[in-house]
Amino acid sequence: MGEVSQHSEYFAFGESFVEEHKNSHNSPYKFNGKELDEESGLYYYGARYYDPRVSLWNATDPLSGYNPIFEDEHYIDGEHNGGVTNSFNHATYGYCYQNPVRLVDPNGKQVDVVDFIPFVGSSRDIYRGCRDGDWVTLGIGVGGLALDCVTFGSGSIAKGLAKGTGKVLMEGGSKFLINGGYKMSKVEMTVAIKELGLDATKKYTAKELTEAGAKFSAKYYRNNLKVFSGLLETAGKDAHHIFPKADKFADFFAKAGIDVNNPKYLKWLEATIHRGKNSAAHLKEWSKVMERFKKADKIPTIQQLQKEAKQIEKVFK
Repeated sequence: MGEVSQHSEYFAFGESFVEEHKNSHNSPYKFNGKELDEESGLYYYGARYYDPRVSLWNATDPLSGYNPIFEDEHYIDGEHNGGVTNSFNHATYGYCYQNPVRLVDPNGKQVDVVDFIPFVGSSRDIYRGCRDGDWVTLGIGVGGLALDCVTFGSGSIAKGLAKGTGKVLMEGGSKFLINGGYKMSKVEMTVAIKELGLDATKKYTAKELTEAGAKFSAKYYRNNLKVFSGLLETAGKDAHHIFPKADKFADFFAKAGIDVNNPKYLKWLEATIHRGKNSAAHLKEWSKVMERFKKADKIPTIQQLQKEAKQIEKVFK
């Protein structure tokens, strides 16, 4: 058995409460395992710095700006916890929606719940959270499931949630709700029904449409990768498109028969590895491939592109 060399405790927003050492060594990794810059008193989270003394970030949330090349999610188009429709996202300097006990931000721009919401006892407590404006964090807590607080009353929410999720995870005697189905926006569903020539008077699930040949959602690809991979805890991870989703590649991949948002063509990568120069290198290499095929006036096969992808993915190693 080893002995404790350092004992640290913190207030909810990260200010130091207890700091004890048995020797001269003082680890710089403290609150939430993040590195503390002793000179400035700020914690480095990857995307920006955090000041625990005032409970604020030193810069705005990167997701509040629109940069589709380097960011998978943007508040502008309604992604990440409701985007601009969620009033908490308007406070772009705020830390964890002012709820650091229940929420965690692993990289400076990705708010997630610490644990899934325990689904025990009366459903009235869940309904109350929804009614009182906590619909965003409730949604995260059940694996990103979008809740309709207007149609779900306190007596029917349990039934409604269970119907929407498909499976319940048992852990330590408590039940945790997780999302068990693919998602598509209403617009995407309408387009798919029309393109597939289906009966527009009937209702379809995203699973039914994709199985019929519809393209996977361009908006909910992160959720769909969760379902496909079975990975529940994705804090600090990005849903990476093996075949880039940037507009300039759209026609190139479509002609080859590749749906870039199909979760079988996505994978989880650590956010710190996925972003920045690696992402730029990924796009650059695919641009070379596309130009090579265009110059030869050829449409690549899926097998050829998969072979190219195997080499290009090495930029993330």
